[in-house]
Amino acid sequence: MNCVLINHKDRKERRNMNRLFLSLFAISALFAVHSLSAKPQIDKLSPRSLIPGKPNVVRIVGKLAPKDGVPKIWTSFPCKVSLRYPDEKRKTGLVEAVIVPQAGLSDYGAVRIYNREGVSRPSMIRFDDNPSGFDFTAAEGKPHVHEFEAKKGQHLEFELFAERLHSALDGVLILQDDEGKELAFVDDSEEIGMDPLLRYRFERAGKYRLVVHDVQWRGGVFGRVKVRDLKQQIAETDGPIDVDVPSRIAGKIDKIGDEDLYHFQLKKGDYLTVTPSGSAVALLDLNLDGRRVKRAGTGDSDHEPLRYRAPKGGEYSLSVRELLGRSDQDYTLDIRTDVAPFDVQIVAKGKKDDRYAVKPGGEVEVHLRCTRYNIDVNINVKAYGSQGEYKCKNYAFGKNNKTSVNVFVVLPEDLPENELEVLELKAWCKVNGKEYITKVGSSDMVRRHNKTISHYPAWLDGQVLVSVIPKGKKEDKK
Repeated sequence: MNCVLINHKDRKERRNMNRLFLSLFAISALFAVHSLSAKPQIDKLSPRSLIPGKPNVVRIVGKLAPKDGVPKIWTSFPCKVSLRYPDEKRKTGLVEAVIVPQAGLSDYGAVRIYNREGVSRPSMIRFDDNPSGFDFTAAEGKPHVHEFEAKKGQHLEFELFAERLHSALDGVLILQDDEGKELAFVDDSEEIGMDPLLRYRFERAGKYRLVVHDVQWRGGVFGRVKVRDLKQQIAETDGPIDVDVPSRIAGKIDKIGDEDLYHFQLKKGDYLTVTPSGSAVALLDLNLDGRRVKRAGTGDSDHEPLRYRAPKGGEYSLSVRELLGRSDQDYTLDIRTDVAPFDVQIVAKGKKDDRYAVKPGGEVEVHLRCTRYNIDVNINVKAYGSQGEYKCKNYAFGKNNKTSVNVFVVLPEDLPENELEVLELKAWCKVNGKEYITKVGSSDMVRRHNKTISHYPAWLDGQVLVSVIPKGKKEDKK
């Protein structure tokens, strides 16, 4: 086990720094938008893995519409970006982005293209300090064959990333020797849905093949295979670590079968929320008096939070394991008792819930749904944009609308026209004199518009994109 406790000051400074990076980069990415009828589109992005802190050349193929303005890149993560055309004479359909993500990033990020015609849907990308593996795009009716050499006794792991990168690929992994004899086969993973994982210990040195194809042999679908060398298999059990609440813990599952343990104190009535992130698919078990009282991370999403209301005060223990049994996986845990005891989500009711076209001074209608965790108080919604907090109408979940409301966000009259406005929605309430505030979630909306997505990363929650159109144009606000 390897972990670092991050104090409140560090967390506040990091949050402020990330907000500054995001604000500066979002401002630099805003540009004129005349219509959402012919939006930019990313058809192919490669590689699907970025090394944090280093320059990464990413090739983007799609509908870039350079005649309507040089496309710009927006990312969900702090980074430096520069664009270049491989062929300066033919600026059509292909651009290269040199992306330098901030050091220390993990998990996933999102990339979008902007130009004067609109904004593309998000394309997912992974952060990986050791990006051993390969990207591929399936050809219809044909498998992708990756040839490699293995040493005697070497234990390798092959993990397919497709659904988690928003690809429609339903992949199959087949391991063969150099004569084509099948050594191992794996289809769906029970834990992570369509993305399979294959491990194999090689009995002899030689050449081998990893065959990948879509279960329906469809073409045009893409994926990335991560290859890991499992050098050690014996897990070492470390003793539990005492932590305070709240705490932010940066840990690592070093070996297959590792289990990290944390002890902390809770008071009666505390609303505990443990939010995981990182490359590990964390399986969390909360224990009291020697028995498990709550479990989270069973595969419904990569980073399922653990929520629990303490029935009594005392010492609680938290067990952290890797759901897929992988080694060398980083994780971060936010252990808090001040996280909101409710969940508010943007609900998809139309075809364009994720993008709007509204005039300055106009209203953006957002459909919201609320889930409460043992509370019965009013929950209010706030909206923020480039000019700070914006006025909202019908903004509360109360006695007559406990589960759903349609919030109307009023845009400022002086917003610049032909630009992109990124709204961020938050929900808050008071319980027993204590204030709780959280981002509004977007998973329902994104699953509606991106059929292949298995989960929606928390750092994209609550974002609503609004094209601020001239006052003479027709609005598209719901």
